[in-house]
Amino acid sequence: MSSRGKSGEFLSNLRAIILKAFLTILLLTPVTVFMLVSYFDVMNEPDKHRPWVSWYDDPAHQIYIGWETEDESIGTVYLGEDPESLSPEKTESTACKIHHINIEGLNADTLYFYDVRIDDESIGKGQFRTAPTEYTPFSFAMTSDTQQPKITKGHHYRIAKAIENRNYTFLSIVGDHIDSGDDKQHFNNFFKTASIYADTIPFVPVIGNHDERGRMYWFTRYYPNSINKTVIPDFPNGQFYWSFNWSNVHFTNCHFTHGYSREFTDTQMDWLENDLKSAKDMPFRIVSFHCPIVGSGFYGRNENLLNIMLPLLKQYNVSAVISGHEHHWERGLFLNEIHPDNDITYLILGGGGGAFDPGLRPQPETIIATPTPCYTEVAASSNSLTFRTLTLEGNLIDTFFMGVS
Repeated sequence: MSSRGKSGEFLSNLRAIILKAFLTILLLTPVTVFMLVSYFDVMNEPDKHRPWVSWYDDPAHQIYIGWETEDESIGTVYLGEDPESLSPEKTESTACKIHHINIEGLNADTLYFYDVRIDDESIGKGQFRTAPTEYTPFSFAMTSDTQQPKITKGHHYRIAKAIENRNYTFLSIVGDHIDSGDDKQHFNNFFKTASIYADTIPFVPVIGNHDERGRMYWFTRYYPNSINKTVIPDFPNGQFYWSFNWSNVHFTNCHFTHGYSREFTDTQMDWLENDLKSAKDMPFRIVSFHCPIVGSGFYGRNENLLNIMLPLLKQYNVSAVISGHEHHWERGLFLNEIHPDNDITYLILGGGGGAFDPGLRPQPETIIATPTPCYTEVAASSNSLTFRTLTLEGNLIDTFFMGVS
């Protein structure tokens, strides 16, 4: 081939390479811009959050209302049973940025309306219902791993839109509310999304491994629910566990984020056994902790939870154990040799926002597992619990019925 022919071939190849590079850049530019804009939108939320509601151990007579302001301020909660006639209930004694006002002496099974005001200016209104002291039907929702990706709104936003008008009594988030517990921007992003439903649906927080990063500093600033403040080497801010009754169901929330040996402290295990013992006459007992005992995802079987927790759950005839951690949804069953009429259902609720497990390996206990964005709702009647797991479009994934043991 002549030098002129070689030169022409070289120029032709060069033009092809330049054209491909140009087209690649043209195609990737919108994606890159979207990722950058999304990142700065997600990770640059202000330190200002509308009110949210939770409680300690007596939701029939006590709740707390939390909110956050960019500057230190003193707030007042106005409260009443008529939204058009609210009265000042309690005012903070000192100025702060992350606020909690604890309100006690409430009437059981009562719908309350509130308005949080600073200098007579409303910063957020909402409502909540206190727990009944006798059986009353109710429904609640559960999800887990709402941790947001750094470049998109994630599934938590879609869950928020799906449940905002569902009138649930509360939402239990079984760990990993956020991706990095030591990064406040992640909490800012979480509460921005949660504001879609938090004015009518209180939180029941359970701690996850991502939440406890930074030694739970930010998590416990937002959620002071835990009854444990014992300082021990592995947990300088204590462990996060607490429980409460609602109607005919006892809820126990534990601090097992990985199922590591160090999490089985004497203080938590003594509290847990006493808590389950005190709830033995409740028709239903639901125990929640982040790390699953077994699961079809990345973590598989946790020997500590299998050898220590599962026998305790069987001994005290627990109805269901709820977890997250693995990023898929799963239902399975543990046979209970001690109480043969009450095998223990387990749920993994990891469809709330994190990247899904790439492949599932069903365990012997697994009944159904799917890597689908979803949440679970539970309807409690006098003698049964009905669980329904729904896609974010409202389609049914699974349903099952649990009677009184």
